[in-house]
Amino acid sequence: MTMVEVREMLFWCSIINMGLLVLMFLAFLTAGKWICRIHGKMWGLPEEQVRLSIYRAMATYKMLVFILSVVPYVALRIIG
Repeated sequence: MTMVEVREMLFWCSIINMGLLVLMFLAFLTAGKWICRIHGKMWGLPEEQVRLSIYRAMATYKMLVFILSVVPYVALRIIG
């Protein structure tokens, strides 16, 4: 792969991953109580703990997207 192809791949990976992150946020924003209730019953956890777990998972996903997709893309754009 050429550097241009890698840069394009990282660009589209970033776009797709950010779209998934926004989709997860919107789902959690609109149906958060329902999601927490279902997962709480599945795992036998209180709603607050499920909410915290989902928030942590989203934060971890966001950090991984930035570290593995966005930052390398920006670095490749800088070096040309």
